[in-house]
Formats: sequence, structure tokens, C-alpha cells
Amino acid sequence: MKSLRHTVHSRQDLPNRIYLALVAAFVLLLVYVGLTAHTQITKTRQYATSFVISDVTKTRVTDEECPAGYYDSYRFTLGNLPEDNLSLAFYTVHSEVEVLLSGNVVYRFTREAGSVGKTPGNTWHLVNILALDSNQKVEVRVIPVYQNLQKTQVTFYVGERSNITMTEVIHATPIILISMLLVLASLFLLAISCIPFMTSNTMERAELRYLSLFCIQLGLWQLSDVRAASLLFPNSTILLSDITMSCLTLMPFSVFEFMRCTVQRREIYYRIAELIYLGFAGLFLVLQVFGILDFRQNLTFLHILIAISIVTTLAMGLRDLIRMGNRSKLFFTTLAFLLVTVGMAVDLYLYYNVDTSMESNYLLLAMLLFLIFRGVSYLLQLRRDAIYDRATGLYNKNLCQKTIGMPGPAAPGTVFYMFDLNGLKSVNDRKGHEAGDQMIAGFAKSLKKASQILPGAFCGRFGGDEFILYFDGSRLEPGAEEAFQSALAQMAGTSCADAEPGYCYAFGRAAAADFPGEPLEVLMRKADQAMYQNKKAWYSMPGHNRRRQS
Repeated sequence: MKSLRHTVHSRQDLPNRIYLALVAAFVLLLVYVGLTAHTQITKTRQYATSFVISDVTKTRVTDEECPAGYYDSYRFTLGNLPEDNLSLAFYTVHSEVEVLLSGNVVYRFTREAGSVGKTPGNTWHLVNILALDSNQKVEVRVIPVYQNLQKTQVTFYVGERSNITMTEVIHATPIILISMLLVLASLFLLAISCIPFMTSNTMERAELRYLSLFCIQLGLWQLSDVRAASLLFPNSTILLSDITMSCLTLMPFSVFEFMRCTVQRREIYYRIAELIYLGFAGLFLVLQVFGILDFRQNLTFLHILIAISIVTTLAMGLRDLIRMGNRSKLFFTTLAFLLVTVGMAVDLYLYYNVDTSMESNYLLLAMLLFLIFRGVSYLLQLRRDAIYDRATGLYNKNLCQKTIGMPGPAAPGTVFYMFDLNGLKSVNDRKGHEAGDQMIAGFAKSLKKASQILPGAFCGRFGGDEFILYFDGSRLEPGAEEAFQSALAQMAGTSCADAEPGYCYAFGRAAAADFPGEPLEVLMRKADQAMYQNKKAWYSMPGHNRRRQS
């Protein structure tokens, strides 16, 4: 039986093991690319308020030696240049570049031979020009490495290098800040979710962990894909491109796992979907490493898989929302991923029809707000779990032990009660543990209500069906404890199995006046002894035993 449980557990954990192996493989690829794959920039000149060159002629030239079978030739005249410290600047997408000035090559942007993949990445090109170049004719050859870049247009600027860089960084500041906040917040919550003693609810920790992973990948995707990144890391455009594609490839698994933890139903469907997707992700990695197909060439298929994973997950969440009722957490989760789906649909439309750069400010902002909401909810729940028992709403055992273990004598007027349910074993055996849990929760609710008669009373769940309550009787109004005992009597019933509205319980009482100078721990022990005698007397009555209730 133990071996069978181990086998089932291993099969359920298989997608996570495959995912971790893929993450390790992608990290190794990125490290290798970062160390070995670089672009080459050849310049024949030294470097010395920007404006756009408007009179540009574009010609598409067929050339079978080019990766895509063609290149785009842009021709224009520089005009009058007022100073030497200027640059010709333009941005290209997955293309090699040559710049010719009066027929001479003054700038070349290519990949190093033997690099993993095919693309040199997306980058800004800054070509220094001098005042003596005024009115010179320029030809810029943009050589795409993929066929699907035929709609790409290039805009040319002339200005100071620092001005061009500052303008682009300022333009990208919102998405950079949002992405960095998203990554930092996710790393913080990921660290918290990995601390096992923070909460015993492993599913909640896993849910926060996968949400954090998804947001980290989302933020890194945008940080590596933003146009300003190539200005800050001009020789690492290949690595930036591979980071972008790796995050896109790994992102859907985090979505599946997050929703599986949130819904907690029909796990087999999620596991099958995860294994299928991980198979494709592994295939993409193999094709990239061996140079058969580049990440970029799989991008359309990858977009389709991401869309399918998010829409499928969303549909499962909506179905469970309808079946399970209006659970606020699931509602906000489904709403968030609905916004993500709409945001990604808009981004994909713009990507394929307008531009080849995806800047998802609103999508990132929505995910940041959602992450903050879930993170704050989780932290508040951790705070509640540190004090309160989830099942009953009373103070939990840890706080009870901490409070009772305080050194020093109890206040002279302290009165300590200890309670234990009778017949719980019988209820569990005959009606199931769910009925027993309802019995415990019901008694706790009644005890908490009764304790309101005693201002300042401490009421907690000390164990499975054990409860404690103590208060300073010297601070109560006359007759308050008698009113409390009357409320306890109204709670008591004669049938444990069907305890509505009453409950069968044993209790013991100990007062500090009878044990002067003793700490709370001693009072609890005395109350526990009295409770045990009370329970023993009840079970000795005809028809009362621990396994069968008449």
C-alpha cells in the first residue's frame, strides 16, 4: 500500500520534475549564450536635439544568399550636419545590418559564427557621423533573418548619442518600472511561499509560488524585450532575445499550476495539459540548441499554445466558479486572467498587424495589482494563522501555549476553564469526520458567543476537541460568571450524535484564589484534572461510551 501511494505521488509530481529539468536546461542555454554568443560591430570611424530623416527611399532587393532571400535597402541624403558629435540611429528587429556612406561600409552588425540560434536579436544601431559627411548619400541594408519580418519598417534619426539614448529610456521608463516592481514583488512573495513554517496549507503556498513564477517570467520577458534594453546592453542582444523567448516558453506551465492549485479539482486534466505543453517546450529547446529551428521561428506556434493554455485554464476556472458558487478568491483569479487574456489578445494583434514589439503596460500593471492583492491577502492570512485557528476562529494552540507558558503568578482573580467534547469518537465513526468537524466548529461558535459575557476573556482551541477559556474575575461585574455558566448550561445537550442545539462536553474549573501564587500553567493543569473527572463520570453513565452513543 505504501509503495502504491509512492507510485501515485511520483506520477502526480512528474510534470513538476520535467518543468524543473526544462528550467535548468533553459538556464544553461542562457548562460552559454551569454558567455559565447555576441554580435560584431565593425566601424571605420571614431565616435564624435535629434531629428527624423523623412525623405527615405526603400527598395526590396532579392538576394538568395540572404537568410530570408531578400534585404531592404534604405537610401537617403544626410543634409547639413552642424557638428561632429552626432549619430545616425535606427532600430531593427532580428536583422543584420550594413551601413554604406558614399559606397563605403562604415558599420556592420552581424552574429558571431557558431552562436546558438540564428537571430542577432533586436537592437538600436548608433553610427557616428561627422560634419564633413554633410549632404552625403547613405544606404542602409537591413537583412532580416526570418521571412515573417516583411512588414517591418525602419525609422532613422540623427542626433547626439546621449540625447537618443535618454529619449528612448524615458519612453521605456513606465514599462521598465512596472516590470521591475512586478519582478521584485514576485521574488519577495516567492521567498515567503517557500518557507514551510509560515503556514501549514501547502496548496496556498504552491498557489502563491506559481503566481510569483508567472509574474517573474512576465516581467523578465518585458524587460528583455523593451527597445531600450539593447542601448544598455549593446553586445548582448542575442542573450536578450533568448531570455525573451525562454520566458514565453516557460510561462504557460506556471499558469496551469497556479489554476490547478486555486481550483483544486479535476487535477488529471491539468496534469495532461501540462505534460503536453512541456513536451512542446522541450522540443523547442532541442530545435534551438541544434540549430534546426530558431525560437523566433516557433513564435507563432508558441503564441497559439500560450493562448490555448490561458483560455483553457480560464474556461476551467469559470466552470468551477459556476459549480462552486461565488467564491471571492476564485472570482478575482478568473477576472484577473480574463484581463490577461484580453491584454494578450490586444498585444498579439498589435504585434502581427502594427509592429513587432510588444509593450504590455496595461497587462503588466493589471498583473502587478493582482499580485499585490493576492500577496497582501496571503500575508494577512499568515498573520491570522499565527493567532487564530482556521476551523473555529478561536485563538490557536500556538498562542494558547505561548500565553499559558508566561512566567509569573496568575492574577489573583483569574478563573480558568477547560472543555473537552464528549462522544466525538462516536460521531466520527458513525457519521464521518466531516460531521465531527462540524460538531467542533459549532461548539466553538457557541463557546465564543458565551464568552462575550466576560469582557477580556481569552478563548482558544488547545487541541483537536479541547478548548480553554480564562478571565480575570476581579474585573467582571457582579453575576457575570454566573451568567456565563448559565449560557454553558444552555449549550449542553443530552445527545452527542445529534447535538443540535446542545453539545455534550466535559469541563473543569480552577481559580487562582484556590491556588494563590501559581502560574496559568498550573491552573490549566488543575482545570484539566477536574475536566477529566467530569468526563469519566459522564462516560460511566449507562449508554455512554466512546464508540457508541445511545
